[in-house]
Amino acid sequence: MQHRTSRDLAIAVSLLSPWALAGCRDDATSHADGGQDTGGGSTGTTSGGADSGSTAADDSGSSSGGEQLPDVVPAPGGLRRLRSDQYITTVAALLGPNAGSAAAPPPDAPLLGFDSVGATQLPLSPAAIEQYERSAIAVGNAVMLAPETLAAVVPCVVDGPQDEGCYVQIAERFGRVAWRRPVTGDELDRLVDIARVARTKNNDQFGIGLKYEIAAMLIAPEFLYSVEIGEVGDDGKRWLTTAEWATRTALFVLGRAPDATTFTRLDAGELEDDDARAQLAKQWMAHPDARAAVGRFFDELLRAREVVTKAKDPNLFPLFTPEVAASMRKETLRLVDHVVFEPEGDQGLLALFDADYTWVDAKLAAIYGVDVPDDGGFHRIDIPADQRRVGVLSHPALLATASHHDRNSPTRRGLFIQRVLLCNEVPPPPGDVDTTLPPPTEPTTLRARMEGHIEQGGACIGCHAQTDPVGFAFEFFDASGVRRELDNGFPIDASGAVDGLGEFDDAADLALLVRDDPRLSPCLVRNLYRHAVGHAEDDGTADALAWLSDGFVAAGHDLETLIVDLVLNPAFRQVGEPQ
Repeated sequence: MQHRTSRDLAIAVSLLSPWALAGCRDDATSHADGGQDTGGGSTGTTSGGADSGSTAADDSGSSSGGEQLPDVVPAPGGLRRLRSDQYITTVAALLGPNAGSAAAPPPDAPLLGFDSVGATQLPLSPAAIEQYERSAIAVGNAVMLAPETLAAVVPCVVDGPQDEGCYVQIAERFGRVAWRRPVTGDELDRLVDIARVARTKNNDQFGIGLKYEIAAMLIAPEFLYSVEIGEVGDDGKRWLTTAEWATRTALFVLGRAPDATTFTRLDAGELEDDDARAQLAKQWMAHPDARAAVGRFFDELLRAREVVTKAKDPNLFPLFTPEVAASMRKETLRLVDHVVFEPEGDQGLLALFDADYTWVDAKLAAIYGVDVPDDGGFHRIDIPADQRRVGVLSHPALLATASHHDRNSPTRRGLFIQRVLLCNEVPPPPGDVDTTLPPPTEPTTLRARMEGHIEQGGACIGCHAQTDPVGFAFEFFDASGVRRELDNGFPIDASGAVDGLGEFDDAADLALLVRDDPRLSPCLVRNLYRHAVGHAEDDGTADALAWLSDGFVAAGHDLETLIVDLVLNPAFRQVGEPQ
Protein backbone atom coordinates (compact mmCIF):
# COMPACT_ATOMS: atom_id res chain seq x y z
CA MET A 1 0.00 0.00 0.00
CA GLN A 2 2.80 2.45 0.83
CA HIS A 3 4.44 1.84 -2.56
CA ARG A 4 1.14 2.50 -4.30
CA THR A 5 0.61 5.67 -2.28
CA SER A 6 4.10 6.89 -3.20
CA ARG A 7 3.23 6.34 -6.86
CA ASP A 8 -0.02 8.27 -6.46
CA LEU A 9 1.89 11.05 -4.71
CA ALA A 10 4.37 11.33 -7.54
CA ILE A 11 1.51 11.73 -10.00
CA ALA A 12 -0.15 14.34 -7.83
CA VAL A 13 3.05 16.28 -7.28
CA SER A 14 3.64 16.44 -11.02
CA LEU A 15 0.47 18.57 -11.21
CA LEU A 16 1.40 20.71 -8.25
CA SER A 17 3.02 23.67 -9.94
CA PRO A 18 4.31 24.97 -13.27
CA TRP A 19 7.58 23.18 -12.43
CA ALA A 20 7.52 19.42 -12.12
CA LEU A 21 10.75 18.04 -10.76
CA ALA A 22 11.84 16.84 -14.18
CA GLY A 23 11.19 20.38 -15.39
CA CYS A 24 13.32 21.61 -12.52
CA ARG A 25 16.21 19.70 -13.99
CA ASP A 26 15.65 21.32 -17.38
CA ASP A 27 15.22 24.79 -15.87
CA ALA A 28 18.42 24.39 -13.88
CA THR A 29 20.25 23.26 -16.98
CA SER A 30 19.13 26.24 -18.97
CA HIS A 31 20.12 28.59 -16.15
CA ALA A 32 23.53 27.01 -15.81
CA ASP A 33 24.10 27.25 -19.55
CA GLY A 34 22.82 30.79 -19.91
CA GLY A 35 23.94 32.35 -16.63
CA GLN A 36 27.68 32.05 -16.67
CA ASP A 37 29.58 32.10 -13.39
CA THR A 38 30.65 35.66 -13.95
CA GLY A 39 29.84 37.66 -10.90
CA GLY A 40 27.74 39.50 -8.51
CA GLY A 41 24.08 38.64 -8.45
CA SER A 42 22.24 35.49 -7.75
CA THR A 43 19.02 33.83 -8.67
CA GLY A 44 14.97 33.69 -8.51
CA THR A 45 11.35 35.17 -7.15
CA THR A 46 9.05 35.02 -4.20
CA SER A 47 6.17 37.17 -3.16
CA GLY A 48 6.72 39.56 -0.33
CA GLY A 49 7.30 43.22 0.34
CA ALA A 50 8.64 44.81 -2.81
CA ASP A 51 12.03 46.37 -2.31
CA SER A 52 12.13 48.45 -5.44
CA GLY A 53 13.86 51.73 -6.00
CA SER A 54 12.90 54.00 -3.12
CA THR A 55 14.64 52.27 -0.23
CA ALA A 56 17.13 50.11 -2.10
CA ALA A 57 18.55 52.90 -4.18
CA ASP A 58 19.48 54.86 -1.07
CA ASP A 59 22.65 52.73 -0.79
CA SER A 60 23.09 53.48 2.89
CA GLY A 61 23.04 51.59 6.14
CA SER A 62 26.55 50.16 6.01
CA SER A 63 28.90 50.22 8.95
CA SER A 64 31.59 51.51 6.64
CA GLY A 65 30.40 55.03 6.96
CA GLY A 66 27.32 55.81 4.85
CA GLU A 67 29.32 56.93 1.82
CA GLN A 68 27.96 56.21 -1.64
CA LEU A 69 28.41 52.56 -2.52
CA PRO A 70 29.97 51.57 -5.84
CA ASP A 71 27.71 50.60 -8.72
CA VAL A 72 27.59 46.94 -9.65
CA VAL A 73 26.75 44.91 -12.73
CA PRO A 74 25.26 41.76 -11.17
CA ALA A 75 24.89 38.29 -12.64
CA PRO A 76 21.49 37.25 -14.01
CA GLY A 77 18.67 36.47 -11.64
CA GLY A 78 17.10 33.04 -11.58
CA LEU A 79 16.88 30.02 -9.28
CA ARG A 80 19.43 28.75 -6.78
CA ARG A 81 19.05 25.34 -5.23
CA LEU A 82 19.47 24.99 -1.49
CA ARG A 83 22.73 23.29 -0.59
CA SER A 84 22.33 19.96 1.16
CA ASP A 85 23.28 21.44 4.54
CA GLN A 86 20.80 24.30 4.03
CA TYR A 87 18.09 21.80 3.10
CA ILE A 88 18.70 19.72 6.24
CA THR A 89 18.98 22.70 8.58
CA THR A 90 15.84 24.28 7.11
CA VAL A 91 13.88 21.06 7.54
CA ALA A 92 15.07 20.78 11.15
CA ALA A 93 14.19 24.41 11.92
CA LEU A 94 10.71 24.20 10.40
CA LEU A 95 9.72 20.64 11.28
CA GLY A 96 11.88 19.57 14.21
CA PRO A 97 15.07 17.63 14.93
CA ASN A 98 13.59 14.24 14.03
CA ALA A 99 12.64 15.58 10.62
CA GLY A 100 16.10 17.07 10.20
CA SER A 101 17.68 13.71 11.01
CA ALA A 102 15.45 12.01 8.43
CA ALA A 103 16.33 14.51 5.69
CA ALA A 104 18.76 13.01 3.17
CA PRO A 105 19.21 15.27 0.12
CA PRO A 106 21.72 14.45 -2.61
CA PRO A 107 25.30 15.57 -1.94
CA ASP A 108 26.57 18.88 -3.25
CA ALA A 109 29.07 19.28 -6.07
CA PRO A 110 31.38 22.26 -5.53
CA LEU A 111 32.52 24.68 -8.20
CA LEU A 112 35.31 27.21 -7.64
CA GLY A 113 35.79 25.64 -4.22
CA PHE A 114 32.25 26.24 -2.96
CA ASP A 115 29.06 24.20 -2.88
CA SER A 116 27.02 27.40 -3.26
CA VAL A 117 28.45 27.98 -6.73
CA GLY A 118 27.74 24.39 -7.69
CA ALA A 119 24.16 24.68 -6.43
CA THR A 120 23.68 27.76 -8.61
CA GLN A 121 25.33 26.47 -11.76
CA LEU A 122 24.85 22.70 -11.92
CA PRO A 123 21.64 20.93 -12.97
CA LEU A 124 20.01 18.11 -11.06
CA SER A 125 20.51 14.56 -12.27
CA PRO A 126 17.66 12.02 -12.37
CA ALA A 127 19.30 10.21 -9.45
CA ALA A 128 19.35 13.42 -7.41
CA ILE A 129 15.66 14.01 -8.11
CA GLU A 130 14.85 10.51 -6.89
CA GLN A 131 16.89 11.15 -3.75
CA TYR A 132 14.92 14.33 -3.06
CA GLU A 133 11.72 12.30 -3.42
CA ARG A 134 12.91 9.68 -0.93
CA SER A 135 14.04 12.38 1.46
CA ALA A 136 10.68 14.18 1.30
CA ILE A 137 8.82 10.95 2.12
CA ALA A 138 11.19 10.22 5.02
CA VAL A 139 10.74 13.73 6.41
CA GLY A 140 6.97 13.47 6.05
CA ASN A 141 7.05 10.22 7.99
CA ALA A 142 9.12 11.83 10.76
CA VAL A 143 6.63 14.71 11.01
CA MET A 144 3.73 12.28 11.18
CA LEU A 145 5.40 10.57 14.16
CA ALA A 146 6.57 13.79 15.87
CA PRO A 147 4.44 16.77 14.75
CA GLU A 148 5.16 19.03 17.74
CA THR A 149 7.37 21.54 15.88
CA LEU A 150 4.86 21.85 13.05
CA ALA A 151 2.14 22.39 15.67
CA ALA A 152 3.75 25.69 16.62
CA VAL A 153 2.62 26.98 13.21
CA VAL A 154 -0.38 24.68 12.65
CA PRO A 155 -1.82 23.73 16.08
CA CYS A 156 -4.50 21.43 14.69
CA VAL A 157 -1.95 18.72 13.83
CA VAL A 158 -1.76 18.05 17.58
CA ASP A 159 -4.83 19.66 19.13
CA GLY A 160 -7.31 18.97 16.32
CA PRO A 161 -9.78 18.85 14.83
CA GLN A 162 -7.82 16.60 12.47
CA ASP A 163 -10.07 16.99 9.48
CA GLU A 164 -9.75 18.38 5.98
CA GLY A 165 -9.74 21.88 7.42
CA CYS A 166 -6.46 21.03 9.15
CA TYR A 167 -4.95 20.02 5.82
CA VAL A 168 -6.01 23.45 4.53
CA GLN A 169 -4.25 25.14 7.45
CA ILE A 170 -1.09 23.10 6.82
CA ALA A 171 -1.05 24.23 3.19
CA GLU A 172 -1.72 27.86 4.09
CA ARG A 173 0.44 28.33 7.17
CA PHE A 174 3.31 25.90 6.71
CA GLY A 175 3.26 26.46 2.95
CA ARG A 176 3.81 30.18 3.50
CA VAL A 177 7.04 29.42 5.37
CA ALA A 178 8.25 26.40 3.40
CA TRP A 179 7.69 27.99 0.00
CA ARG A 180 8.71 31.45 1.21
CA ARG A 181 5.61 32.96 -0.41
CA PRO A 182 1.82 32.57 -0.03
CA VAL A 183 0.35 29.40 -1.51
CA THR A 184 -2.13 30.12 -4.30
CA GLY A 185 -5.67 28.79 -4.32
CA ASP A 186 -5.00 26.18 -7.00
CA GLU A 187 -1.86 24.99 -5.21
CA LEU A 188 -3.75 24.76 -1.94
CA ASP A 189 -6.43 22.63 -3.57
CA ARG A 190 -3.82 20.27 -4.99
CA LEU A 191 -2.00 19.93 -1.68
CA VAL A 192 -5.23 19.15 0.14
CA ASP A 193 -6.13 16.67 -2.60
CA ILE A 194 -2.83 14.87 -2.04
CA ALA A 195 -3.53 14.64 1.69
CA ARG A 196 -7.11 13.48 1.07
CA VAL A 197 -6.08 10.75 -1.40
CA ALA A 198 -3.35 9.46 0.90
CA ARG A 199 -5.73 9.43 3.88
CA THR A 200 -8.47 7.67 1.95
CA LYS A 201 -6.14 4.96 0.69
CA ASN A 202 -4.81 4.30 4.21
CA ASN A 203 -7.86 3.57 6.36
CA ASP A 204 -8.74 7.20 7.00
CA GLN A 205 -5.54 7.91 8.95
CA PHE A 206 -5.03 11.66 9.35
CA GLY A 207 -1.29 11.21 9.88
CA ILE A 208 -0.80 9.54 6.49
CA GLY A 209 -2.40 12.52 4.76
CA LEU A 210 -0.17 14.82 6.81
CA LYS A 211 2.90 12.82 5.80
CA TYR A 212 2.25 13.12 2.09
CA GLU A 213 1.11 16.73 2.20
CA ILE A 214 4.39 17.68 3.88
CA ALA A 215 6.33 15.53 1.41
CA ALA A 216 4.59 17.22 -1.52
CA MET A 217 5.62 20.65 -0.27
CA LEU A 218 9.23 19.59 0.30
CA ILE A 219 9.60 18.00 -3.12
CA ALA A 220 8.30 21.11 -4.88
CA PRO A 221 10.80 23.44 -6.56
CA GLU A 222 9.32 26.24 -4.45
CA PHE A 223 11.01 24.65 -1.44
CA LEU A 224 14.14 23.27 -3.10
CA TYR A 225 15.07 26.51 -4.85
CA SER A 226 15.67 30.00 -3.58
CA VAL A 227 14.01 32.36 -6.02
CA GLU A 228 16.01 35.54 -6.64
CA ILE A 229 14.52 37.50 -9.53
CA GLY A 230 13.93 40.86 -7.90
CA GLU A 231 11.97 43.87 -9.10
CA VAL A 232 13.07 46.87 -11.13
CA GLY A 233 13.22 49.99 -8.96
CA ASP A 234 12.86 53.65 -9.79
CA ASP A 235 16.59 53.72 -10.54
CA GLY A 236 16.17 51.15 -13.31
CA LYS A 237 18.12 48.51 -11.38
CA ARG A 238 16.77 45.13 -10.38
CA TRP A 239 16.73 44.76 -6.58
CA LEU A 240 15.80 41.66 -4.63
CA THR A 241 12.38 41.93 -3.04
CA THR A 242 12.33 42.07 0.74
CA ALA A 243 11.35 38.41 0.94
CA GLU A 244 14.06 37.41 -1.52
CA TRP A 245 16.65 39.44 0.38
CA ALA A 246 15.59 37.88 3.69
CA THR A 247 15.85 34.39 2.23
CA ARG A 248 19.25 34.99 0.65
CA THR A 249 20.51 36.56 3.87
CA ALA A 250 19.19 33.78 6.08
CA LEU A 251 20.69 31.10 3.86
CA PHE A 252 24.03 32.90 4.10
CA VAL A 253 24.06 34.02 7.73
CA LEU A 254 22.09 31.18 9.37
CA GLY A 255 22.70 28.42 6.85
CA ARG A 256 18.95 27.87 6.46
CA ALA A 257 15.83 29.52 5.12
CA PRO A 258 13.91 31.96 7.36
CA ASP A 259 11.47 30.61 9.93
CA ALA A 260 7.86 31.60 10.59
CA THR A 261 8.83 34.53 12.83
CA THR A 262 10.70 36.21 9.98
CA PHE A 263 7.77 35.84 7.60
CA THR A 264 5.45 37.33 10.20
CA ARG A 265 7.71 40.37 10.26
CA LEU A 266 7.89 40.42 6.48
CA ASP A 267 4.12 40.30 6.13
CA ALA A 268 3.83 43.13 8.66
CA GLY A 269 6.17 45.31 6.58
CA GLU A 270 8.82 45.55 9.30
CA LEU A 271 11.85 44.92 7.07
CA GLU A 272 11.37 47.52 4.37
CA ASP A 273 14.24 49.84 5.31
CA ASP A 274 17.97 49.34 5.60
CA ASP A 275 18.14 50.03 9.34
CA ALA A 276 15.70 47.20 10.03
CA ARG A 277 17.62 44.89 7.73
CA ALA A 278 20.95 45.72 9.33
CA GLN A 279 19.43 45.06 12.74
CA LEU A 280 18.01 41.74 11.56
CA ALA A 281 21.40 40.67 10.16
CA LYS A 282 23.07 41.54 13.48
CA GLN A 283 20.41 39.60 15.39
CA TRP A 284 20.97 36.60 13.17
CA MET A 285 24.73 36.80 13.72
CA ALA A 286 24.02 36.31 17.44
CA HIS A 287 21.95 33.18 16.74
CA PRO A 288 23.57 29.77 17.38
CA ASP A 289 22.90 28.79 13.77
CA ALA A 290 25.22 31.60 12.63
CA ARG A 291 28.15 29.92 14.37
CA ALA A 292 27.50 26.74 12.42
CA ALA A 293 27.10 28.72 9.17
CA VAL A 294 30.41 30.54 9.68
CA GLY A 295 32.04 27.21 10.44
CA ARG A 296 30.62 25.83 7.21
CA PHE A 297 32.28 28.61 5.21
CA PHE A 298 35.69 28.05 6.79
CA ASP A 299 35.28 24.28 6.54
CA GLU A 300 35.19 24.81 2.78
CA LEU A 301 37.70 27.65 2.56
CA LEU A 302 40.37 25.97 4.68
CA ARG A 303 39.65 22.52 3.18
CA ALA A 304 39.22 21.14 6.71
CA ARG A 305 36.33 18.94 5.61
CA GLU A 306 38.56 17.17 3.12
CA VAL A 307 40.89 15.71 5.73
CA VAL A 308 38.31 13.11 6.75
CA THR A 309 38.39 11.66 3.22
CA LYS A 310 42.18 11.37 3.12
CA ALA A 311 44.06 8.10 3.43
CA LYS A 312 47.68 7.82 4.55
CA ASP A 313 50.15 4.97 4.45
CA PRO A 314 49.75 3.49 7.95
CA ASN A 315 53.35 2.30 8.04
CA LEU A 316 54.70 5.77 7.32
CA PHE A 317 52.13 7.72 9.33
CA PRO A 318 50.88 5.54 12.21
CA LEU A 319 49.30 8.47 14.08
CA PHE A 320 46.93 9.24 11.20
CA THR A 321 43.64 7.36 11.55
CA PRO A 322 40.05 8.21 10.54
CA GLU A 323 39.34 9.14 14.16
CA VAL A 324 42.36 11.43 14.35
CA ALA A 325 41.41 12.99 11.00
CA ALA A 326 37.96 13.82 12.41
CA SER A 327 39.64 15.47 15.41
CA MET A 328 41.88 17.47 13.08
CA ARG A 329 38.83 18.91 11.37
CA LYS A 330 37.19 19.77 14.69
CA GLU A 331 40.37 21.47 15.89
CA THR A 332 40.38 23.88 12.96
CA LEU A 333 36.67 24.66 13.29
CA ARG A 334 37.06 25.20 17.05
CA LEU A 335 39.77 27.81 16.47
CA VAL A 336 37.62 29.52 13.83
CA ASP A 337 34.66 29.64 16.19
CA HIS A 338 36.82 31.10 18.96
CA VAL A 339 38.44 33.77 16.79
CA VAL A 340 35.12 34.89 15.27
CA PHE A 341 32.76 34.63 18.23
CA GLU A 342 35.05 34.71 21.28
CA PRO A 343 37.80 37.09 20.11
CA GLU A 344 40.84 37.96 22.17
CA GLY A 345 42.47 41.31 21.51
CA ASP A 346 41.81 43.49 18.50
CA GLN A 347 43.18 41.43 15.61
CA GLY A 348 39.85 40.16 14.43
CA LEU A 349 40.07 37.37 11.90
CA LEU A 350 43.83 37.80 11.52
CA ALA A 351 44.23 35.88 14.78
CA LEU A 352 43.53 32.75 12.74
CA PHE A 353 47.01 33.07 11.28
CA ASP A 354 49.14 33.76 14.35
CA ALA A 355 47.35 32.01 17.24
CA ASP A 356 49.91 30.31 19.47
CA TYR A 357 47.20 28.17 21.04
CA THR A 358 44.75 25.58 19.80
CA TRP A 359 42.26 22.91 20.95
CA VAL A 360 43.05 19.19 20.98
CA ASP A 361 41.47 16.04 22.30
CA ALA A 362 43.33 12.98 23.53
CA LYS A 363 43.50 11.52 20.00
CA LEU A 364 45.08 14.66 18.54
CA ALA A 365 47.35 15.47 21.49
CA ALA A 366 50.07 13.04 20.39
CA ILE A 367 50.61 15.02 17.20
CA TYR A 368 51.39 18.09 19.29
CA GLY A 369 53.41 16.14 21.84
CA VAL A 370 51.17 17.14 24.75
CA ASP A 371 48.94 15.39 27.26
CA VAL A 372 45.26 16.23 27.83
CA PRO A 373 42.53 14.38 29.73
CA ASP A 374 41.06 11.43 27.84
CA ASP A 375 37.49 12.55 28.48
CA GLY A 376 36.26 12.81 24.90
CA GLY A 377 36.42 16.61 24.90
CA PHE A 378 38.68 19.25 23.41
CA HIS A 379 41.03 21.23 25.62
CA ARG A 380 42.80 24.48 24.94
CA ILE A 381 46.59 24.20 24.92
CA ASP A 382 49.49 26.52 24.32
CA ILE A 383 51.34 25.13 21.32
CA PRO A 384 54.80 23.96 22.43
CA ALA A 385 57.39 26.48 21.23
CA ASP A 386 59.58 23.79 19.70
CA GLN A 387 56.78 22.84 17.33
CA ARG A 388 57.11 26.19 15.52
CA ARG A 389 53.41 26.22 14.67
CA VAL A 390 51.16 29.25 14.64
CA GLY A 391 47.61 29.53 13.39
CA VAL A 392 45.63 27.43 10.95
CA LEU A 393 48.35 27.16 8.31
CA SER A 394 50.21 24.65 10.46
CA HIS A 395 47.11 22.81 11.64
CA PRO A 396 47.38 19.08 10.91
CA ALA A 397 44.09 19.22 8.98
CA LEU A 398 45.49 21.56 6.35
CA LEU A 399 48.91 19.89 6.24
CA ALA A 400 47.44 16.41 5.81
CA THR A 401 44.89 17.52 3.22
CA ALA A 402 47.51 19.24 1.07
CA SER A 403 49.75 16.15 0.95
CA HIS A 404 49.95 12.82 -0.79
CA HIS A 405 49.16 9.53 0.91
CA ASP A 406 52.86 8.68 1.19
CA ARG A 407 54.72 11.99 1.21
CA ASN A 408 54.48 15.74 1.49
CA SER A 409 53.40 17.96 -1.35
CA PRO A 410 55.05 21.39 -1.20
CA THR A 411 53.24 22.19 -4.44
CA ARG A 412 49.78 21.54 -2.98
CA ARG A 413 50.59 23.40 0.23
CA GLY A 414 51.96 26.39 -1.65
CA LEU A 415 49.12 26.33 -4.15
CA PHE A 416 46.56 26.53 -1.33
CA ILE A 417 48.14 29.68 0.06
CA GLN A 418 48.70 31.34 -3.29
CA ARG A 419 45.35 30.48 -4.87
CA VAL A 420 42.87 30.22 -1.97
CA LEU A 421 44.20 32.72 0.57
CA LEU A 422 45.89 35.30 -1.66
CA CYS A 423 43.81 34.85 -4.84
CA ASN A 424 46.96 34.62 -6.91
CA GLU A 425 45.87 32.74 -10.02
CA VAL A 426 48.22 29.86 -10.61
CA PRO A 427 47.17 28.04 -13.80
CA PRO A 428 46.87 24.25 -13.83
CA PRO A 429 49.62 22.24 -15.54
CA PRO A 430 49.29 21.69 -19.28
CA GLY A 431 47.31 18.58 -20.12
CA ASP A 432 50.26 16.86 -21.84
CA VAL A 433 52.69 17.33 -18.95
CA ASP A 434 53.65 14.42 -16.70
CA THR A 435 53.37 15.79 -13.15
CA THR A 436 55.00 12.73 -11.59
CA LEU A 437 58.22 13.53 -9.74
CA PRO A 438 61.05 11.38 -11.15
CA PRO A 439 62.59 8.89 -8.69
CA PRO A 440 65.77 10.09 -6.99
CA THR A 441 69.12 9.04 -8.40
CA GLU A 442 70.59 9.12 -4.89
CA PRO A 443 69.22 9.65 -1.36
CA THR A 444 68.28 13.24 -0.67
CA THR A 445 65.43 15.42 0.63
CA LEU A 446 62.15 16.00 -1.15
CA ARG A 447 63.03 19.67 -1.47
CA ALA A 448 66.32 18.86 -3.21
CA ARG A 449 64.54 16.50 -5.61
CA MET A 450 61.92 19.10 -6.49
CA GLU A 451 64.37 21.96 -6.85
CA GLY A 452 66.56 19.83 -9.11
CA HIS A 453 63.54 18.98 -11.24
CA ILE A 454 62.51 22.65 -11.50
CA GLU A 455 66.03 23.70 -12.47
CA GLN A 456 65.70 21.51 -15.54
CA GLY A 457 63.17 24.05 -16.84
CA GLY A 458 60.22 23.20 -19.03
CA ALA A 459 56.56 24.13 -19.06
CA CYS A 460 56.06 23.73 -15.30
CA ILE A 461 58.74 26.06 -14.02
CA GLY A 462 56.60 29.20 -13.99
CA CYS A 463 53.87 27.70 -11.81
CA HIS A 464 56.16 25.74 -9.50
CA ALA A 465 58.23 28.84 -8.91
CA GLN A 466 55.11 30.41 -7.37
CA THR A 467 54.00 27.43 -5.28
CA ASP A 468 56.91 25.26 -4.23
CA PRO A 469 58.99 27.86 -2.33
CA VAL A 470 55.88 28.62 -0.25
CA GLY A 471 55.25 24.93 0.35
CA PHE A 472 58.85 24.28 1.40
CA ALA A 473 58.16 26.38 4.50
CA PHE A 474 56.11 23.45 5.86
CA GLU A 475 58.71 20.74 5.33
CA PHE A 476 59.18 20.35 9.08
CA PHE A 477 55.71 18.72 9.06
CA ASP A 478 55.10 15.37 7.41
CA ALA A 479 52.07 14.31 5.37
CA SER A 480 50.06 13.64 8.53
CA GLY A 481 50.93 16.98 10.11
CA VAL A 482 53.44 15.56 12.60
CA ARG A 483 56.55 17.59 13.38
CA ARG A 484 59.78 16.06 12.11
CA GLU A 485 63.41 17.16 12.16
CA LEU A 486 64.79 15.09 9.26
CA ASP A 487 63.61 14.22 5.77
CA ASN A 488 64.90 10.89 4.53
CA GLY A 489 67.66 11.16 7.13
CA PHE A 490 68.81 14.60 5.98
CA PRO A 491 68.44 17.99 7.71
CA ILE A 492 65.44 20.03 6.58
CA ASP A 493 65.70 23.48 5.07
CA ALA A 494 62.33 25.28 5.36
CA SER A 495 63.61 28.77 4.57
CA GLY A 496 62.84 30.73 1.48
CA ALA A 497 62.07 33.99 -0.21
CA VAL A 498 58.96 34.52 -2.33
CA ASP A 499 58.24 37.54 -4.49
CA GLY A 500 55.34 39.47 -3.03
CA LEU A 501 55.56 37.72 0.34
CA GLY A 502 59.09 38.13 1.65
CA GLU A 503 61.71 36.01 3.38
CA PHE A 504 61.06 33.33 6.00
CA ASP A 505 62.86 30.61 7.96
CA ASP A 506 59.93 28.24 8.41
CA ALA A 507 56.15 27.91 8.56
CA ALA A 508 55.79 30.16 11.60
CA ASP A 509 57.51 33.01 9.78
CA LEU A 510 55.51 32.41 6.62
CA ALA A 511 52.22 32.48 8.54
CA LEU A 512 53.00 36.00 9.75
CA LEU A 513 53.82 37.10 6.21
CA VAL A 514 50.47 35.74 4.99
CA ARG A 515 48.68 37.45 7.88
CA ASP A 516 50.17 40.81 6.91
CA ASP A 517 49.85 40.40 3.15
CA PRO A 518 47.56 43.10 1.67
CA ARG A 519 46.02 40.50 -0.66
CA LEU A 520 44.62 38.42 2.21
CA SER A 521 41.63 40.60 3.12
CA PRO A 522 40.31 41.25 -0.41
CA CYS A 523 40.77 37.56 -1.21
CA LEU A 524 38.75 36.58 1.85
CA VAL A 525 36.00 38.98 0.75
CA ARG A 526 35.96 37.43 -2.72
CA ASN A 527 35.65 33.94 -1.25
CA LEU A 528 32.91 35.00 1.16
CA TYR A 529 31.01 36.58 -1.72
CA ARG A 530 31.17 33.37 -3.75
CA HIS A 531 29.91 31.40 -0.77
CA ALA A 532 27.11 33.89 -0.08
CA VAL A 533 25.61 34.35 -3.55
CA GLY A 534 26.77 31.33 -5.53
CA HIS A 535 28.62 33.29 -8.21
CA ALA A 536 32.19 34.27 -8.86
CA GLU A 537 33.15 37.90 -8.71
CA ASP A 538 33.96 39.74 -11.94
CA ASP A 539 34.58 43.26 -13.21
CA GLY A 540 30.94 44.16 -12.49
CA THR A 541 31.35 43.55 -8.77
CA ALA A 542 35.05 44.36 -8.36
CA ASP A 543 34.54 47.90 -7.01
CA ALA A 544 31.86 46.78 -4.56
CA LEU A 545 34.06 44.01 -3.21
CA ALA A 546 37.02 46.37 -2.91
CA TRP A 547 34.75 48.71 -0.91
CA LEU A 548 33.80 45.83 1.36
CA SER A 549 37.43 44.87 1.83
CA ASP A 550 38.34 48.42 2.83
CA GLY A 551 35.54 48.40 5.40
CA PHE A 552 36.66 45.00 6.69
CA VAL A 553 40.20 46.27 7.27
CA ALA A 554 38.95 49.51 8.84
CA ALA A 555 36.78 47.49 11.24
CA GLY A 556 39.78 45.55 12.51
CA HIS A 557 39.03 42.50 10.35
CA ASP A 558 35.80 41.88 12.22
CA LEU A 559 33.85 39.20 10.35
CA GLU A 560 30.45 40.22 11.71
CA THR A 561 30.96 43.72 10.33
CA LEU A 562 31.92 42.29 6.96
CA ILE A 563 28.88 40.00 6.83
CA VAL A 564 26.45 42.79 7.72
CA ASP A 565 28.08 45.10 5.19
CA LEU A 566 27.86 42.41 2.54
CA VAL A 567 24.15 41.67 2.93
CA LEU A 568 23.38 45.39 2.62
CA ASN A 569 25.66 45.88 -0.38
CA PRO A 570 24.30 46.17 -3.94
CA ALA A 571 26.56 43.28 -4.93
CA PHE A 572 24.39 41.12 -2.67
CA ARG A 573 21.04 42.85 -3.14
CA GLN A 574 20.96 43.31 -6.90
CA VAL A 575 20.50 40.77 -9.68
CA GLY A 576 20.59 41.06 -13.43
CA GLU A 577 17.80 40.29 -15.87
CA PRO A 578 16.51 36.77 -15.14
CA GLN A 579 17.54 34.07 -17.57
